[in-house]
Amino acid sequence: MESNAIDVIIEDLFHVVRLIHKKLLRGGLEGAQKDISRPHFAIMTRLDELEASPVSEIGKRLLIPKPQMTHLVDKLIRLGLVERLPDTQDRRIINIALSDKGKITLQKCRKSVRNNMRKKLSCLKDEELEELSVSLRKIRDIGSKLG
Repeated sequence: MESNAIDVIIEDLFHVVRLIHKKLLRGGLEGAQKDISRPHFAIMTRLDELEASPVSEIGKRLLIPKPQMTHLVDKLIRLGLVERLPDTQDRRIINIALSDKGKITLQKCRKSVRNNMRKKLSCLKDEELEELSVSLRKIRDIGSKLG
């Protein structure tokens, strides 16, 4: 495939990500917890997948700079949604993990986001929903092949 075609794909991917955030995710968190922003939600989701992890590792995976991560995590700690835990193998490392309250809040946030997405997608015709489903499955399959 020529370089120009790859550039077009990259632009399309950026556009799709912006559309998903703007059209499907916006407004979904407010119904669950007004203090949680999308970056907070992303951190909590990553912690749910990784269990306890250093702040720097989560920031690296989410492409969030360390100063911003510190600010975001401090707020999550103040809200009682995450907690600091010493690393069992290296005392210099402090991990963060979802608290029990954080796990419950994350479930509520996910439910709210899903309900919001369901509401927004319900305006599509059955054929459009099927086409979207097939396209997303194809993107997921191709994405799993990427290194």
